[in-house]
Amino acid sequence: GYNVDRLPEVRYWRIADDPLRRWLPGWVVYHSEHRAGQLAMNFSDVSAASMGYPTDRRAQQALGIDADESVADRLRTAGLQEKSIWRGDSRHEFIVPLDAGPIRVLPFVVGRLTVYDTDFPAYAPAEDERNRVWGGAGVRATTTIQHVNSSLDSALFDLHQIRHIIEPGVTIWHADTNIDRTNLPEYDRDVEGIAEGSMIRAGVDQTWQTKRGGPGRWRSIDWLTLRTEWVWSSSDTDEHGPIGRWYEDKPELSNPGEFFHIASTLQLSEVVGLGAETTHDIDRRKNAYSAGGIAVRHGPDFSTSFAVRHVGELSSTFLDATAAAQLTSKYRGAIAMSYDPSRSDFQRIEARLERAFPNVILGTSISYNNISGETSFGIILRPTGFGEGLNVRGGDDAGRRGSGFGG
Repeated sequence: GYNVDRLPEVRYWRIADDPLRRWLPGWVVYHSEHRAGQLAMNFSDVSAASMGYPTDRRAQQALGIDADESVADRLRTAGLQEKSIWRGDSRHEFIVPLDAGPIRVLPFVVGRLTVYDTDFPAYAPAEDERNRVWGGAGVRATTTIQHVNSSLDSALFDLHQIRHIIEPGVTIWHADTNIDRTNLPEYDRDVEGIAEGSMIRAGVDQTWQTKRGGPGRWRSIDWLTLRTEWVWSSSDTDEHGPIGRWYEDKPELSNPGEFFHIASTLQLSEVVGLGAETTHDIDRRKNAYSAGGIAVRHGPDFSTSFAVRHVGELSSTFLDATAAAQLTSKYRGAIAMSYDPSRSDFQRIEARLERAFPNVILGTSISYNNISGETSFGIILRPTGFGEGLNVRGGDDAGRRGSGFGG
C-alpha cells in the first residue's frame, strides 16, 4: 500500500573480511553493512476494489479494509505518516568456521544498531526508544556426501556420468532486541522487518551433476537440484505474512512459522530449464504457496520464460512471462508481464533497455501497475561483471528480497 522515497540513501557493504589475518588467518570471517539516509513513505489512495478486491470479504482478507476503502486510510489510522525521517543502520556479523571430521560447524553472532531521529509517537505511543539494538546468534552444521556413477551414458537425455551430491544441514538461531519490530514502521523489510525469537531449520540439498558438451569441450552442469527443508519457530516470533520463508545467509530476514518447503530445478536440455517449488504451512494445515515455470533459450541472443504462481492464502493464481534479447552488440532489452486470470487482465508490465560500455552497463526501465494505475521509472548503473549495481527508481515497491527482473 505504499512505497518509500530515499532522499537520498547511501549504503556500503563489506563481505568476507579476515580481521585476524595477521595472527590467525582464516579463523574468523567478518561481514558488515552500513546505510544512512532520509526516508519518506508514499501511500496509495486507490480503493481496495480498484486493486482487485471487489468484495468486502476479499478486501478484509487481503488488506484488512472494506472494498470502498483505501490502504492509505488504514495506514494513517494505524499511525503511519508520510513525513520524512532520518535513519542510520549498521550490521556486523562474525563467523567462525570449524571442522569436526566430515562435519563443518559454523557458529556465528550478529549485532545491529539502528538509529532514528524520532520514536514514532503516533505509531507506537508506548515505545519511547529511538535507537534499536538487535543481536542474534546461531550455529550451522553441514556435511557433504557424494557418489559418482561413471557408467551412465544416455544420448537421449544428454547425460554422461552422474555425480550425486547430498548436503544435509541444521541451523539453530536465536535473536532478541530492545524494540519489537511491530513497534517500528517498515521502511525496509531487511531493516525494520527483521525477526526475533528462535528458529530451527533442518534440510537436505541434493544435486545431480552431469557432463555435457562433447569431446574437447566437456563441462559439468547441475542437471537436477532438489531442496527439502523443515522450519520451526518459537511462539514469540512475529510472522511477516502467510508464506513461510527461510534465508540461510541471514535468518533474521526469514518469515517465521512452522512449514515444509520443497524446491527443484531441472536442466532438461541445453536450451530448456524447468523449476518448481511449494510451501506447506504446518500450523494452518494448508498449502501457502506454489509455483512452477519453464525457461527457454531460443538462441544465444534471445530467451523467454513462463511461470504460474498460486498463493493459497488468497486463493489467487498469476501467470508470468518474460522475454530478453541481445538487440545489438551493445544494446540488450527485456520485457516482463504478470497476468491475473481472476480479473482477466494484466496486473503488471515492465520493460528494460540496457547499453554496455567498456566498464559499465547503463540502462533504463519503466513499469506500469494496471491495478493501482501507478507508473514507475528506473535508472540502472551496473559495473561490468557485477550482478547488481546502482538502481534509481521512482514509484517502485518497497524492497523485496529475492526478487529480480525476469529472474
